[in-house]
Amino acid sequence: MIINLNLENKKIIIIGGGNEAEKRIKSVLNEKCEILVISDSINKQISNWVKAKKIKVKKQKIESTKFISELKPDLIITTTNDKKINQKIITSAKKRKIIVYSSDNPEDSDFSNAAIIDFEKMIQVGIFTGGRSPAMSKK
Repeated sequence: MIINLNLENKKIIIIGGGNEAEKRIKSVLNEKCEILVISDSINKQISNWVKAKKIKVKKQKIESTKFISELKPDLIITTTNDKKINQKIITSAKKRKIIVYSSDNPEDSDFSNAAIIDFEKMIQVGIFTGGRSPAMSKK
């Protein structure tokens, strides 16, 4: 099933500050939502978005899921290299009925990301592989 979420005025938390986080931020950047990145380091593009006030960043290493109850996000995307913390985030988010995606665990995630082809901002075509072959969907 393909759906398009209305994220307007929603709080999105992205865990991680590398290239995978950058891709996920880019996918929600124009959705009129509040984007908070939590990571101990961020790449140059993410830093540019922070400077342009398009997103916010909280520089800290995630070691627990306490941030979920404190910040009460509507959606969480985790992109860290730490499979254990990613799984803890998935489990904790699901207990709280929060939509969650983990780039290293599409099977446990609530959704998958499509490769989007955008035709003049009027028509979008999404290609899904269910997380099995992201490289194939880009072709």
